[in-house]
Amino acid sequence: MLRILISLFVLVALSCAIPPPHQITYLRSAVDHATQDDVAQQLGAPAQTVALTNGGSVWTYRYPTGIADVSVGTASSRCEDLILTFDQRHVLRKWLQQSCSLQPGT
Repeated sequence: MLRILISLFVLVALSCAIPPPHQITYLRSAVDHATQDDVAQQLGAPAQTVALTNGGSVWTYRYPTGIADVSVGTASSRCEDLILTFDQRHVLRKWLQQSCSLQPGT
């Protein structure tokens, strides 16, 4: 019974590891032609936007993974960010995926 519970916990934790694969597939094909409107239609509203001095912008999408990180001495939750860079014409020029941490209360 304990093995089943542990297996179920691991399966649930891994299934929370997002962003969803279809979003990654979309972004791979969207570079150099998709506009901000196109991206927003596919991914929804970003968690954060930053205007750049060159007229472009950076959008961040944040996805909690459901995995706890206690290695830093305080409890935090792991997350994944998708960081998208748009040019002054609002066209997606590059994106990257990186790990992040959510501190309690954020």
